[in-house]
This record gives sequence, C-alpha cells and structure tokens, in this order.
Amino acid sequence: MRSLRKGPKPDILVEKEEEWTQELMKYVESGDKIPDTIGGRYRHPNIKEALLSETYSKCAYCESKITHIDYGDIEHIEPKSEVRNKTFAWDNLTIGCSKCNQNKGTGIYCACQRPS
Repeated sequence: MRSLRKGPKPDILVEKEEEWTQELMKYVESGDKIPDTIGGRYRHPNIKEALLSETYSKCAYCESKITHIDYGDIEHIEPKSEVRNKTFAWDNLTIGCSKCNQNKGTGIYCACQRPS
C-alpha cells in the first residue's frame, strides 16, 4: 500500500459524519444488530467519487486501475469491525479492487502485499 494524500472531505461527511457515528454507536453499545442502512452509509456515492478521485481510480493496495473492470470497494484502513467509531472517518477510508478486498481479511494489507 503506497502513501496517499487525502483529498478534501466530501460535503456529505462534513455534514453527517458526527450524526452517523452517534447513531451507529447507539447500536454498537446496545448490542443490537446494525441495519445496513445505518452501518453502510460510508458507501454514499459522493464518498466513493472522492476516494476514486484521490487514488486516480487505482486500488490503494496494489495500484491497479479498477474502474474499467470493477466498481471498486470502499475500504476501512483500520477495520470497522475493530474500530467502529471510525466507520465514517474520512482519514480511515480508501478504495480497493475487489481482489485485494477479498484477500486482505481484517488486516490493513492485501494478501499480495503482506510483510514476510
């Protein structure tokens, strides 16, 4: 994974990040199942567009061009399963190809770039 310079936070996150995080954390704290309509808000089209822009439509892990063959997956640098309060944090989001996403598991490296 190469170092990326984060672009500007999308307006939707400027406006909604705190509200979305508070709502998500209520579910986490209660132990209730998190509806995808709440937990998956990071998939908003404006967020994805900004991530594609800052990576030049390349996978943040393997640097392959993704948009000509794949939709691209929004990734959490620190896994959302472990750091729920960063689910919508702009500095915790990037984009990857589906192959790296499937191979990386909950770590921050895809299988093709794991340190030996």
